[in-house]
Amino acid sequence: MIKVTIGNNVKRSSEILDENTTLREALEDAEIDYTTGVMNLDGSTLSPGDLDKTFADFGISEKCYLLNVVKADNAYRQEGRTHGFKNAHASSAFCCAAFAKQTY
Repeated sequence: MIKVTIGNNVKRSSEILDENTTLREALEDAEIDYTTGVMNLDGSTLSPGDLDKTFADFGISEKCYLLNVVKADNAYRQEGRTHGFKNAHASSAFCCAAFAKQTY
């Protein structure tokens, strides 16, 4: 049995699962939508077909993180402006500083 922290940007939970459980089964049992965002297993991005592999296939025997991270394209835009940055994917710390100073 392994301890899996499973979730997304909003919801996370710890589950005790058999190591022969597929990643897809674990996500579906936890009601995590894996059709959007980027799937990660212990910080590594999963490839097509990986969801049908078991935790044992990845060598997971004790604990891991299985997360779906959704990144919004327009996370740093407001009313069509990019707050002085050439693109909307500027560093979040840099962008937050601009919001704090209200320099747009």
